[in-house]
Order: sequence, then structure tokens, then C-alpha cells
Amino acid sequence: MENKKNHPKKAIRIDVKNKCFEVVEIYTYKDIYQHIGPSCIMFEVAHSFSNADAMYVDEEGLYHECEGGFTIKGWSNPVLGNALVIGTDITNGENKSVLSTIAELKEKIIFVSTNKCKKWVLNFIKLSR
Repeated sequence: MENKKNHPKKAIRIDVKNKCFEVVEIYTYKDIYQHIGPSCIMFEVAHSFSNADAMYVDEEGLYHECEGGFTIKGWSNPVLGNALVIGTDITNGENKSVLSTIAELKEKIIFVSTNKCKKWVLNFIKLSR
């Protein structure tokens, strides 16, 4: 993502601890790490929306202290930790301002308790052995 100081991209942060959504500004890819959380050193796209928005999550979310999570209706596994939804320019792959709205995300996302996330992690570890 190009650093255009005067042209920040709007994104929506999914905050699992406070179970809320907030609009944030992204100037560079480093801001994505900051908005996902202080432990994030690698992020990945967990979901691509039909409008070309992408949901970024901590790629190593299983290895950090869990503050909560969420699922999207129809998913069987939760996302652990915060996420960031930002638009994607399909002509060049660069990020752009988010097209989804907080109201649309509220209809799709179900917050999951910290205890439920921890149980899921323990079950995942058992199945992985």
C-alpha cells in the first residue's frame, strides 16, 4: 500500500474485547498491524467480500492471549482477536477505502466469548496432534 499522507484509506476495525466496530484510517500497511493488535507480526486475509473488501486478521492469532473472537454467519470456526476490513482495488491489488458499512458488518458478525474461543483453541490443538 502506497504511503499517501494526505489520502488515508478508511477501514473498519472489529474490536473483540469491546464487541464493537469503529472506522479507522490507514496510511501504510504498518497501520494494519497496529489496528489488529499489539501482538500482530503477520496478517492474512481471512475473508474476501463480494464488493472486494478484505478482512485482515492476525495470522498467528492462535498463539496470543485471547481477548475474544467472532464468526461470520455460516462459519464453523471463530476468528481469534481483532480484525480490519478494508477495500481492495481489483485492478492493482492496492488497498482502498472500505465499501462495507458498520451496519452491514453487524448483520454478518457474531461475537464469541473469550471462554468459547479458548475452548475452540484447546479442541483445535487436540485435533492437530
